[in-house]
Amino acid sequence: MQEALARTRIFARTSSLARGSIVFPYSGIAVDCMVRNLSERGASLMVDYPDSIPDDFDLSIGNDDMLKVCRVVWRSTDQVGVEFH
Repeated sequence: MQEALARTRIFARTSSLARGSIVFPYSGIAVDCMVRNLSERGASLMVDYPDSIPDDFDLSIGNDDMLKVCRVVWRSTDQVGVEFH
């Protein structure tokens, strides 16, 4: 499924190994993640427990104080794919 998505992406993603934090809505609880690839419209995030990640959350990336509002568009055993809003 991820291969099909890669062929249909409008915006190219670049490889990344940046650290990130998934910030759960309302509670402010943060979970560490690794940003595997990134584009202006979305990202692929490596996480320990993808099923525990909410469908919508804020993502803080690296030391750049970059904060993105995200929606999960796919999940695998160790990653979630998100689009930015």
